[in-house]
Amino acid sequence: MTRTSLKDFQCSWAQGAEAIGDKWTIMILRDAMRGVDTFSGFAKNIGVSKKVLSQRLDHLNATGILDKVPTDTGSSRTTY
Repeated sequence: MTRTSLKDFQCSWAQGAEAIGDKWTIMILRDAMRGVDTFSGFAKNIGVSKKVLSQRLDHLNATGILDKVPTDTGSSRTTY
């Protein structure tokens, strides 16, 4: 079943649903609100594949919902 896009609706509720409307994104946001802030933490709690988790975190970062921040200068580790 294909999800209908809401991006063309001129409504803040529709735009919010478009940004966070899939089940994995909602679970990521739930965990972020509970203090989870690392990729491995999300992966452990949610049980989603690493590929899907990476895509959803990239989307949340691109839309400004979550910020991706390096843990140290020059480090490849990040927190959200």
